[in-house]
Amino acid sequence: MGEQPAAPGLGAFDSLRAEDEPWLAACFVPPQDFDLIAGARSVLIFGPPGAGKTALFLALQRHLNATGRLVVEWQPPQPGRDASQSLTAIDLFHHVLSRIACALLAYLTERPDRFMAAPSRQAISWFIYRYLDEEMSPQQERLLGMREPHPWLEGRPAAHLINELVKAWRKVGISATVVLTALDGPPHPGQGLDGLGAFFSTLTLFENRGLVYKVIAPAGLKTPLALTGSVDRRRVDTYFLRWSAQDLVEMVLRRMTLAAGEPIENLSALCEDADLVHWLENTGGGSPRGWLESVRPLAVQRLAQGRPVQTAEWHCIRQESPPPLMFDAEDPHVVVTGWRRIDDLPEVPLALLRYLYDHRGRVCSRNELFHQAYLPARYPDVAEREREMGIDYRSLLDTTISRLRDRIEPDPRRPIYIITSRGQGYKLEHAW
Repeated sequence: MGEQPAAPGLGAFDSLRAEDEPWLAACFVPPQDFDLIAGARSVLIFGPPGAGKTALFLALQRHLNATGRLVVEWQPPQPGRDASQSLTAIDLFHHVLSRIACALLAYLTERPDRFMAAPSRQAISWFIYRYLDEEMSPQQERLLGMREPHPWLEGRPAAHLINELVKAWRKVGISATVVLTALDGPPHPGQGLDGLGAFFSTLTLFENRGLVYKVIAPAGLKTPLALTGSVDRRRVDTYFLRWSAQDLVEMVLRRMTLAAGEPIENLSALCEDADLVHWLENTGGGSPRGWLESVRPLAVQRLAQGRPVQTAEWHCIRQESPPPLMFDAEDPHVVVTGWRRIDDLPEVPLALLRYLYDHRGRVCSRNELFHQAYLPARYPDVAEREREMGIDYRSLLDTTISRLRDRIEPDPRRPIYIITSRGQGYKLEHAW
């Protein structure tokens, strides 16, 4: 047996970037649809920031490489300097074929006997010479032989070319070719979505199970790409990355086990607070990264002392390391607490929170909050507002603040955002 890698310790909670975690496979939790995502159909997988898109990409890469399929990593190319020259579906398809040619050549270089024994080697050789966009070594040139035309493939429609190439690949032991793509963000401004949209609307590119696509994309591309022809005609499946609380707890436990170098089988082995899962739900939202960031201060303490963190200790930790509260820059009605988005606050509580946010760093008196925030939101009509000026507002305002805390505070019993200043009013803390 090989030597087991050392536990990464607190490094397991360092960058929380899948590409920086060589040990990620040891604590990866697959989404419930993983077998379907990795199956024989083309798929578009969408997820918001922190949803585990890169981790899923790496897991698919490991899984597919072990199943006898040729895995081809592909990134859509950027257009030239002339932004008016957007890339077409044919441009993108040719670029895909160039990446397949490169991966196929590497595959055959390691298995020359398969190539030499294959009745399809003339078609394979033609394909590599035709689409390879980089130089090959003298050894590879000797393997492929002389470059010869192939009238049966040259200039043929995409569907015909794919069908013939899939047959040829199978003769050298490749059951299917999988094009694996991770889109980091919207395409280049010069390219827009036109090229990708046209690509995914070209049905003939998705009709042969021997050439399939696994594309992982930001949630912002879901609407334009999910409306393309290949999705509409059921040639391509779509998935949106969602995680249950049970999945997210399992992610925390596996990473803690890896970090500690010993089994951490449940949350009580991490912290004695029975309400820990509610805190993680209210700060991490449904995001793997959100949960891991929320648990990081707790992991520091657990690893340092080698025992479960006591409830009182945990309360002190979260007061010292609270998740920030922010308003969404693109939508001022959306409040973000840690990684949890709250987008349905009623107008009056939202107005109070907005006022506290705009005046964060100082105590706002009850009188100020009532007249400057509560009344304008509750009574937009000035005449109606003036009729309420003389009422006893203290209890009314405190009740509204209490309801606001119930919505935004991870633990309303111990608020970390809206802090009461006894005899003076309220102050918003930990807001960015």
